[in-house]
Amino acid sequence: MNVKISKLLIVIALLLCAHFVFAADSMEFDGAYIKMCNGDYIELQEKTVHSAKIIVEKQVPENAPLYAVIESSMFSQAFNTPKQYYVADKAGMISIPANEFKGIAIKGQYNFKSFTLHPLVERRLKSNEVFYENSGPARKSRPFYIPGKMLNVRGKSLGSDAYYFQPRGNLARGEYVAWIGDSFWLFKIK
Repeated sequence: MNVKISKLLIVIALLLCAHFVFAADSMEFDGAYIKMCNGDYIELQEKTVHSAKIIVEKQVPENAPLYAVIESSMFSQAFNTPKQYYVADKAGMISIPANEFKGIAIKGQYNFKSFTLHPLVERRLKSNEVFYENSGPARKSRPFYIPGKMLNVRGKSLGSDAYYFQPRGNLARGEYVAWIGDSFWLFKIK
């Protein structure tokens, strides 16, 4: 009976390996994938994106003119401050060796023209900053993660519902966010 179980386990293991090899060389589901130099694809986990406006608390002298009071008010600042998009955690981030990374492929009904790639930056509120219109779990007491300066990429269509993006130049070691619409995908180059 042990021989039968051993053979059965070997067959199951071979079937599982065949499944993962097949799935790794194609984009089976909608979402983002890292394209490896050997042609394989690694699926990235989509992160929940939140937004907030970050405004600076300003102290206004008692004898300040009315326009200065209005300009420094939270409402006035919030009206003129753009939203910052962020993720609350980096759980599920995949690490890719730098010499194996080729690019990022996106499959699905996305507006590919809005794709951007950024370093992922840890952000903490300064002592004089507060959240305004915060849609997520970020708090003053803990970090959150935002896209840094946009990196230059080039792209090409892989069909009607897929696109491939490649950075113009090698990515340095670090953490990155691929961003399209309200979807964030995080990965790390090691």
